[in-house]
Amino acid sequence: MAHAASFAYTAIDGKLEDRIMSFGRRARGALALTVALCLSWFVPALGETTGTEDVNVVTLKKNGVPFLLVDLYPEWGVVKNASRLQKEAFVLRRCVTLAVDKGLATYPDDSDFRIKVILIENYDEYNNPIYDNAKVLGNFELEKKVLQAINLEMINSLSRDEIAKLFKKVEFAKGPW
Repeated sequence: MAHAASFAYTAIDGKLEDRIMSFGRRARGALALTVALCLSWFVPALGETTGTEDVNVVTLKKNGVPFLLVDLYPEWGVVKNASRLQKEAFVLRRCVTLAVDKGLATYPDDSDFRIKVILIENYDEYNNPIYDNAKVLGNFELEKKVLQAINLEMINSLSRDEIAKLFKKVEFAKGPW
């Protein structure tokens, strides 16, 4: 109870972060859990995912061109033990799907999309990704006119080479992944 009273006082005082850091590790964990539970009460769909929402995607404009940074690690278990060609086909399919779902939705007026696909396997104690150790799987470019003409329902029936022909640039990382 003493923590709650001092927490309320510090929030008013303006030194909230210092006060939270002065709590013990368990108290900070309890506070984080409380905040998460409060947020889940107001945002019930936070944990529900459909389509491509389960993949970590950052969309931004880089040098005036839409850029998607994609972490496929959450889905990597599906093809982890597959052959290199099967992995490449999987990455290309996901790039097309994400470019249509996220890229066109976020940047409908742009003509090209650049995509960098990575695998982030390491996270810090706060569950934030550690980008220093991320494996880069490849860099890709797609044109808007190609994305608009694609039927996403047919993308899974295409071979790796057929999907690669849709891209303006396909550059896979060398070495094993």
